[in-house]
Amino acid sequence: MLNEIALSIKSNFFTMDVAKKTNGDWIIMELGDGQVAGLPDNADKEEFYHNLKQNTLQSSRVKGNLTP
Repeated sequence: MLNEIALSIKSNFFTMDVAKKTNGDWIIMELGDGQVAGLPDNADKEEFYHNLKQNTLQSSRVKGNLTP
């Protein structure tokens, strides 16, 4: 169900905070714009932005918006 909701979001870059309730159900706690979300203190920021760049370039090539 969470995957279906994520796929329905009309954005390519967003955050979705989820939590598991005591009864085992999953709920969305917050949905936000990825541009304003911060990275955790222990995140490898260099790796994150490298991967973001690579995925953005790959997506642009697939859509035909960028030539190699």
